[in-house]
Amino acid sequence: VRVLSLTNSPAASQIASKSCVRVSTAPRLFKNTSSRRYLKLLESERFDLVLLDISLSDGNGFAVCSAVKSLYNIPVIFLTASGKTRFPPDIRFLCVDYIS
Repeated sequence: VRVLSLTNSPAASQIASKSCVRVSTAPRLFKNTSSRRYLKLLESERFDLVLLDISLSDGNGFAVCSAVKSLYNIPVIFLTASGKTRFPPDIRFLCVDYIS
């Protein structure tokens, strides 16, 4: 399973790593911290799953999700280390699930 992860915090990165182990016995986790590099990587490689932090230093996880889903048919799971999060109504239907 090839998983692309975009996280902003060490806590969210740890959640991503632990989640990947639950999904596959041998996951290939590609970590990234830049929204631009993340979207470029999606253009050049194939992934089975996208893990996406809601809070990003160079953007908004919801906006990145919208961009990903408009171009690719890849499941998106949101990550958050901040606990409760309010999802905008149009975003709830773009992601498969979320992990906090």
